[in-house]
Amino acid sequence: MIILSFSGCANESKGNVVTSDVKKEAKLKDDKIKSYIEEGSKLLGEKKFDEAKSAFQKAISEDKSNKDTYIKIKDKYMENQRMDDAYQIINLAVKNNVDTENMKKLSSDIKSKFEVPIIEQKAYEYGKYSLPSSVKIKINNEEKQVNVVWNNPKVDTTKVKVKKYTGKAQGYDREVQLNLSILPVKTVKKTVYAMGTYIKNNRRYLKTREVEFFRDTDEDMDIAERMAIQDGHADYLIDGRVDDDYYIRDLNKPMKVYEMAPNASISVCEYMVNSSGSAGQNKINYERFSKLNNGQYNQILSYIFLKNGIIVKYEQQYLP
Repeated sequence: MIILSFSGCANESKGNVVTSDVKKEAKLKDDKIKSYIEEGSKLLGEKKFDEAKSAFQKAISEDKSNKDTYIKIKDKYMENQRMDDAYQIINLAVKNNVDTENMKKLSSDIKSKFEVPIIEQKAYEYGKYSLPSSVKIKINNEEKQVNVVWNNPKVDTTKVKVKKYTGKAQGYDREVQLNLSILPVKTVKKTVYAMGTYIKNNRRYLKTREVEFFRDTDEDMDIAERMAIQDGHADYLIDGRVDDDYYIRDLNKPMKVYEMAPNASISVCEYMVNSSGSAGQNKINYERFSKLNNGQYNQILSYIFLKNGIIVKYEQQYLP
């Protein structure tokens, strides 16, 4: 019994020693964490941000599950107007499964305070415009040029309006917004022969040759005749008139190819699509027009309406 009594005292003494060692280790770890955080804070004040980050990482490495370490480092960053760094530290806590629910709420709270940079840009109707690959935004209260991944990089300039494009700064969970104002342009009308169509790189094209068309009207009853004589074609006149009261002047210009807008309006004379049809206009789609212009009707007198050099409207001119 005496031996048993001495044995019990020995076990109790050993347990106390172990507990004491654990406390010493915990205090040593806490002291290291505190020291690293103080070092990082001092370096932040000296604007040695990379060195500060290294010191804070050492603090976290001492105990990745210590919630207070992340909170204290976050506070140090916030005190020094380094909100992006604070956000990253809290997200690191989430990644390391530290008090996940509360850390996620804290992360969302910080993110809501980020200022979304709004960039104002202009482009012309049917003009070419590419979203910038990088923009200047404030990161940690400092202006930086950062690359951007746009949510919808395809730009549509076919309508006069203000279009909003959003994206994210690479390397940072930061949103970027660009407002693109599409400005109107003057419509240019040309008289041409439509000489055939083709598609290249998913874009539609029309081959043309520019001409001028003169037709006698009640307001100008002999303009066709005058233009024919002016061009040295008096022989076109019979009894002082040209056939069917119109004259086409060849401008001797080389063939020119124009892109056709995807939403271009196309209309041809009704008799082109209906043998019993009239000279009235009939709207058709690009595929049907292409079949006509690349087939039997490979030289059609037409009007094209251009915006920024792109055909937005096509109309056939009726010839008797």
